[in-house]
Amino acid sequence: MASTIGCIDFEITEMEKVGPERQLPFKPFIRLCLAHWGQTARDGSPLLSSTLMSDAEIDEFVSTLKDDLDAVAKRAKRALAKARRI
Repeated sequence: MASTIGCIDFEITEMEKVGPERQLPFKPFIRLCLAHWGQTARDGSPLLSSTLMSDAEIDEFVSTLKDDLDAVAKRAKRALAKARRI
């Protein structure tokens, strides 16, 4: 399994079933978010990486970030499917 840096996560929003038919007022949904980040950049944007000083460092970090996104996508899809079944 690919390593990840763990800076991307998700949150799920769902409502309790209501009414006589016990229907949801809206379908559950997912939002991707930053789980953590470094200090902020000069303009106040959160930093996702440390200082990257070479093409290889940039490529390695971006590859790991992509692995993070893939991993969180799988977890978020499972959580959404579970929420829809309830």
